[in-house]
Amino acid sequence: MPDTINTKETTDTKNEITLKELIFKVKDWWEYLCSKWIRILIFSVIGAVLGFTYALFQKPLYTATTTFVLEAGESGGRLSQYAGLASMVGVDLGGQDGGIFQGDNIIELYKSRKMLEKTLLTSVVINNKRQTLMQYYIEFNKLKKTGQKSHNYLL
Repeated sequence: MPDTINTKETTDTKNEITLKELIFKVKDWWEYLCSKWIRILIFSVIGAVLGFTYALFQKPLYTATTTFVLEAGESGGRLSQYAGLASMVGVDLGGQDGGIFQGDNIIELYKSRKMLEKTLLTSVVINNKRQTLMQYYIEFNKLKKTGQKSHNYLL
């Protein structure tokens, strides 16, 4: 009768690895990578050159965010609401504490370049004619001299 081999034990031992075998496997992989050092170096240099070239010719993209803080006012009726509206345009009616949207702060906000550009370069339709608010202001107040060329950046 032939000797029987317990197959469960042989499959379990095949799935196990000793520390010595692990060290040999790591050593083999290290030797393999060291034998391919020229290829690794060439591909690393090519990747670095391509990355640098892309970064050199790519236009930078900046992202900005703006956060406004709205103040919670006391409920003082209609008078405090009108005082709040008046204070937004720089008129101090008294009776309110100073805040972020008071006095010089709001005036500086109105003077900001971004706010002026967004407002004056807004395109509107007036009398079936599409134009910017700046163009309409110039036309309405007759500020444009006759024979003067119109500028394309106002379109």
